[in-house]
Amino acid sequence: MEFREHILSSLAAVIFLRATLYTELDYQVIRFVNIFLSLCFFNILFLVLHTTSFLPALLHTLSLAATFLITLTLGIFLHRVLFHRINHFPGPFLAKVSKIYTLIICWRRPRRFEYHAAWHKQHGDIVRIGPRDLSINSINAVALIYGSSSPCQKASFYSQSIPEGYGSIFSIRNKKLAAHRRRAWDRTMSGVNLATYTPRLERFSSLMLQRIGEQVERGQEVDLTKMLRWFTFDAIGEVGMGKSYGMLDTNKQHEAVEALLNSQWWVGVVGVTPWVLRILPKVPMGKDPGIYKFMKWTHDQVELKTKEGVEKDDEKTIFGLLLEDDVTGYGKIPQSCLLDDARSIVAAGSDTTAATMSGTFYFLVHHPEILAKLRQTLDEVFPNRKYDPKVHVPYLDACINETMRLQPPVPCGLIRTTPMEGLTIDGVYIPGDINVSVPTQLIHRDPRIWKKPNDYWPERWIEGVGEGSKVFMPFTIGSYACTGKPLAWLEMRMAVAKTLLRFDVEKLGSLDDWEARIDDYFGAQVPELKLKFTERNA
Repeated sequence: MEFREHILSSLAAVIFLRATLYTELDYQVIRFVNIFLSLCFFNILFLVLHTTSFLPALLHTLSLAATFLITLTLGIFLHRVLFHRINHFPGPFLAKVSKIYTLIICWRRPRRFEYHAAWHKQHGDIVRIGPRDLSINSINAVALIYGSSSPCQKASFYSQSIPEGYGSIFSIRNKKLAAHRRRAWDRTMSGVNLATYTPRLERFSSLMLQRIGEQVERGQEVDLTKMLRWFTFDAIGEVGMGKSYGMLDTNKQHEAVEALLNSQWWVGVVGVTPWVLRILPKVPMGKDPGIYKFMKWTHDQVELKTKEGVEKDDEKTIFGLLLEDDVTGYGKIPQSCLLDDARSIVAAGSDTTAATMSGTFYFLVHHPEILAKLRQTLDEVFPNRKYDPKVHVPYLDACINETMRLQPPVPCGLIRTTPMEGLTIDGVYIPGDINVSVPTQLIHRDPRIWKKPNDYWPERWIEGVGEGSKVFMPFTIGSYACTGKPLAWLEMRMAVAKTLLRFDVEKLGSLDDWEARIDDYFGAQVPELKLKFTERNA
């Protein structure tokens, strides 16, 4: 009788595996765990009430549960290694078996873009980086996977903790729903609204330079990464939610910002396996206490903004404009969407921009001739050394673009899922319901596409990048392209130009390992950047 029960338990595992092969379990894992534990509980209860005492009932149930789980694990292993529809693509063996492998190596050293580059070097342009995940380093893959007419949609990574339709525009996977919500976001970035944000950005950028100047007068080292983070967080707090974090005013990092920066590890590392990220908060000690400080701050700001009503024309904020919209306004979408939109405004509109500006200064101080050329260009365009955001400086854009080519804000590939009919790239058929991505930093440095691929050479953006324009995607492209791109450009041009118009900037000691210390938490997390600043003569 007991042997037959174990056979039935194994058979149940096989049936469950077969029934869920094409199901995204990331969203169902908690439900299935609860069902499994409930069945175990009721089996123990039944045995205690009808046949035996508690301990034998517990041991018998644990034995059946172990049989089920061992059979399920073995079945998953054999399917992924021998029978999976993408098992003919090369890649690291353990990565094929489970995403836990990537989670472990990223836990030890979070540089996923570096691991993917190494795997491509070993295995070629199409590499299996997960059980149903392919990384594709191809110029033609970019438009097919990310372009406006691409049939692919965002993968389960984007809904790590919030069901579809109940989160921010960043987490929405359905293209029609994303387009519906996006119209409101695009309006927040119109020329008219950007003009209302500009004076506030000017104030925060000037305050940042004031703080740098004070440190220079005191003979202190300047960590530019910190200063730029404070600038972008204060600025996005003000133009995004109507309240600055006040870090540049107080010379102190806000605890909500500290919490957000610390929590990004969970998104970029643990988020590699979305189902793990869903389970951890349910486990004692599995919650990240820091993120709740940030969530409380944004919750308080959302409550405040919803009570304020319509904003004055010269005090418009991104969130306020969303609240006024017919689609995204208060009462039009679930409250969870508003809260997650608020979090996205602050998180996406700050640290990635600061990282790019830090990278720009890092490359400039390593190339004094380029720095001198940019400074001379700015002096000629702004002879009174007063920056005007209405004036376009192509060489400034070239320097920033070259930074985003070498060090994209999101260095690893953005994950998309192929349509059920599949996709053909470079003559190779990719089956349906497969997670695909193009490794951004790798294709930004591909010698088949770029001249001098690893050199910091802004002139390429003046002379023309040719085929490179097809793969350059620091803000991604297509239906899911970053809505905050205009604001990010406004901030980056302003901060870089105003800093160089006021200060001479040089390396302070060796920065040889700076790039090697960049971590990949989905967005690039850059280390401190200590530079020598000298006030320029009037």
